[in-house]
Amino acid sequence: MHHTRTLTALLASSIASAANAETDPAPTGGILAGVPTQLPSEFGASWLASMAAPAAGSAQVLGSPSVADDTFIKVRGGGFILLQSGSVQVGDTLAGTIGVLDFDDVLGQDDADVSPFGTITFAIPTVDLSIELGFLGSYEFDGTTTGQTISFDGQEFTGTIASSQSYEIYTADVAYELLEISLFKVYLGAGVRIFDVESNVAGDVGGAPTASDESAIVPLPVALAAARVDLGPNFFVGAELSGMIYGDYGSILDGSLEVGWDFFRNAGVFAGYRVIAADSDAFDVEIDLTLQGPYAGIELRI
Repeated sequence: MHHTRTLTALLASSIASAANAETDPAPTGGILAGVPTQLPSEFGASWLASMAAPAAGSAQVLGSPSVADDTFIKVRGGGFILLQSGSVQVGDTLAGTIGVLDFDDVLGQDDADVSPFGTITFAIPTVDLSIELGFLGSYEFDGTTTGQTISFDGQEFTGTIASSQSYEIYTADVAYELLEISLFKVYLGAGVRIFDVESNVAGDVGGAPTASDESAIVPLPVALAAARVDLGPNFFVGAELSGMIYGDYGSILDGSLEVGWDFFRNAGVFAGYRVIAADSDAFDVEIDLTLQGPYAGIELRI
């Protein structure tokens, strides 16, 4: 993305060399006698400056003003407040029971948890690619309900039912910088969102206290598009949208909007809001959930 500035520098250097080079002496006689063949150096310098200034200005307009440009490794860390809504199903629904367990209405679970998160991004500038690996956090939501009869893993639970729902979320993305024009950058890519899901239920089964749990690792591939606007050398606004529909297998939509401030080339802060809506029916733990909330953190670059 910096080829324009490089070509401008080479052009200016060539013109300067030509303007200051020595020329062959003029003939001493004839009609050319007394006519100078080399312009004064002051004139050449003035002309060179007037020609190079617009070109340098054009290169600045085409390049990003961000102080974080041309860094190769980016490490992010912070906190994510996650709000849960949706439902889970484990096994078939037995007659006279509730099989699709709404986290709030049926299980009475908490709807918020907080966790640290982190990502690391590797840039490959020769091909305008970046690779990002992330851990979005570990979350657990607990609840208790009474007066419900539910199905879970082929068993009928009654009485006072305690439950918990937990997630560990991982990400991996490869993005290509498709376009950079002045303040704007546009990226396209692909990746995967991986949910390590565990569901636990404890209550009465046939009059006896019983506990049951089930877990699954749910990988959901995504296509992604992202954009960034650098509003000066320090402040930026970014957005990313990824997702995919898999037919009977399920679907996912993952979107975020954030703002950030770069203190200098190697450090900055950011804050945003992220929404992840996932639906998967292909594993032992069937989920239909929305996880969303604000996040903030610091970013270090080299």
